[in-house]
Formats: sequence, C-alpha cells, structure tokens
Amino acid sequence: MVNASYQKNVQLIAGESARLFQQSFNNLEASNVNMMSATLPGLMENENYKKLFMAKDKDKPLAATRPVFEELKAKNRITNWNFINPEPQSTVFLRIHKPEQVGDVLTRTTFVEAVKKEDFAAGKDLGKASFALRAVHPYYYNNKLIGYMELGEAVDHFLGSMRTQTGNEYGMLIDKKFLDKNEWEKLRASSVLTGALTIFQVPAKYLAKSKKAGPFTSEHFL
Repeated sequence: MVNASYQKNVQLIAGESARLFQQSFNNLEASNVNMMSATLPGLMENENYKKLFMAKDKDKPLAATRPVFEELKAKNRITNWNFINPEPQSTVFLRIHKPEQVGDVLTRTTFVEAVKKEDFAAGKDLGKASFALRAVHPYYYNNKLIGYMELGEAVDHFLGSMRTQTGNEYGMLIDKKFLDKNEWEKLRASSVLTGALTIFQVPAKYLAKSKKAGPFTSEHFL
C-alpha cells in the first residue's frame, strides 16, 4: 500500500511538472512571437533598407543594419535577421547574423506558411543546426512584393528562461538525421553551441528494448 501510494504521488508530481513546463513554454513562446511581430513592421518600413535590398548589394545593407541587429540582440535576444528573395527563388539574400551564408533555398514551415498566406507567420522551426522561433512577413515596396523579412530567436533561450522560472533543468533531444553536421560544427566553433553531435549516450538497456523499432545509438541523437 505504501509503495503504491508513493508511486501514485510520483506520477502526480511528474504530471504536474510536465503541465507546468508546457504552460511556461507556451506563454514564453507567445510573448516572444508578439515581440517579434511588433518589431518587424518598424524594420520593414525603413525605406533605406528596402532600396538597399532591391539593389542586391549585400555589403551596404549589412553595414546599415548591423548596428540595429546588435541592439535587437542585446535588448530582445534576437539571434537571426534574414532578408529573403521572393518566390520562385525563395533563397536567402542576406543573413545579418551570418552574412557569409547565403543563397540556400528555404523550405521551413514558417516561411512556406507566410508565402501561402501572403501574411505574417510564426512558429518553431529546425534549421540546419538548431531550433529557433521564427517570425516571417512579406516585404513590400510601393505595394509590390520584393521579398520577405524574417526574425528569429534561438529556442535554447526558452530553456534557460524556464529554468529561472521553475528551478528545474531542461534539455532538448533531436534526431540528428535532421541536422547538418558541418553547420553544427561551425556553430560550435563560433561558440554559439556547445557539445558534440555524440554527446547523448543511449543506455544499453534501452538499446536492447528498441531493436524492434530499429537500433538507436549515440550517433542518432544529441
């Protein structure tokens, strides 16, 4: 009886912790989406940014926006700011936070949603090496679509904020098949990320149980 009561209490506490975690995460996500949605219009209304973007000279818009990005990063923890070419290219014209990486075609859910809706879209997306909360909006000049602007915030910030709020420790488990190993290593080298792709070791007892679903090793998760 004592053991059964103890197990029941453990389950109740675990369930309540999971509920509080989800609530905290949802509240924090909503707050940060609101922050980015309020920030985007001011950036998109800047006539100089529009003209520099349309001129397709990466150096000038980078020089013009970099100080603003550093301020957004310090005050609002914005980690990503992208200028995106319109469809059919749908390629990144300029990453203010990472100007050397350009030209890749975007297929992320939030971007695709913004294109389809021709309106604001936001959500959590997995990039090449990490999760981020992203907000995307069509970018216009004289009522003509010239591209898209995207702001993003690294999701690991959420975990730190929730740790502060609840006192609990949180982590994230990602199937590595969805990540670009080279991009992960680049981010590690720049101190944006810590840990290697093989930091998560799956205990042998779970490996034995998982054979029916397929073998899992430390090479599968981080």
